[in-house]
Amino acid sequence: MKTILFIDVVSEEKILLNFFKKNKSILEFLDTKEIKSLSNIKEALSGNNFHQIFLSLPLNLLSLRALDIPFKDKKKIEEVLEGELSQTILDDIDEVVYKSFYYEFFETSTKVYVAYLKRNKLKEILWSFYENDIKVDIVTSLELSALMPISENIAKVIDFSFSRENFEEYAKLIQKEISKPILNFKKEILFKDLMLNTFKKYINITIVLLFVLLSIIVLNFGLRIYENKKKVKELENIISSEIKKVLPHANVYTVSVQLKSIIKELKEKEIFIDIPVLEILKNIKVSSDVNIDEIIIGSDSILINGNANSMVNINEFKTQLSSKFNSVSISETKRLSEKIFFTVTLKYKRI
Repeated sequence: MKTILFIDVVSEEKILLNFFKKNKSILEFLDTKEIKSLSNIKEALSGNNFHQIFLSLPLNLLSLRALDIPFKDKKKIEEVLEGELSQTILDDIDEVVYKSFYYEFFETSTKVYVAYLKRNKLKEILWSFYENDIKVDIVTSLELSALMPISENIAKVIDFSFSRENFEEYAKLIQKEISKPILNFKKEILFKDLMLNTFKKYINITIVLLFVLLSIIVLNFGLRIYENKKKVKELENIISSEIKKVLPHANVYTVSVQLKSIIKELKEKEIFIDIPVLEILKNIKVSSDVNIDEIIIGSDSILINGNANSMVNINEFKTQLSSKFNSVSISETKRLSEKIFFTVTLKYKRI
């Protein structure tokens, strides 16, 4: 036994769920449920598994056209149908889904009745059901079926009102539609088309989330820079405060300038007079082509950083140092523009 679900969309506020069972060729009505919106459908169908699911669209979602074709061969009619329909509608033919559903044959021609709706609208409808775990197999129109034969009822289309109060007649019409659907728009929409729409939707969501994440990262980075600058400023203020305690009359603006100023004052006051290293360095005659940028004094060794016009100048400076210190070596040189920057490592002689 196979269970079949026939979803009859009456309006946005009314959806009828009709349950049938099929045993071989016998179709039997089981039950019907009414829900107010699609959001209630999962609960209404809970615990059911369906062999086949039909979806019936209301007539107000469809557009109809009657086309006069100058021959009677159905195969040829289907071949020219797209071109004939494209001349009678405002939309691009690729933007609609269409199906012929009724043929009226004359002596040398055929009147073909075609129903169509926008492709994106159909995708939207199918996806709304798919999101609720309902994979529709056939998309038809019970109201259109109730108008048959359309050739006799074409004038009723505009004001057509399909009554579902006579349940027996209503159930018979559904059974007829299940046995032989008047049309099936679902054939024109592949599952991959629905997934492509979903993929685009989630890609857009991903882009938005990435933008938000990037904004948070940039903001966090900016805050870290601000906090680091704040800490550096606080440290500079602490150093400045300590310098002021040692040199209350100092009038300097940056830490680097303050430190140079302190060293200069200490040298002028000969506070380093008892340190042999400074005395020795002070007595070395340095060529005007050699500039000393930095002297770093360690417990066992000294690093001298500076720049000179040539390697000859640097070697002369090394020779002078070798007469006063042990293990003098040029540990690093680098040419920038017209200057050679160097680092000399040496060990001083203990007194």
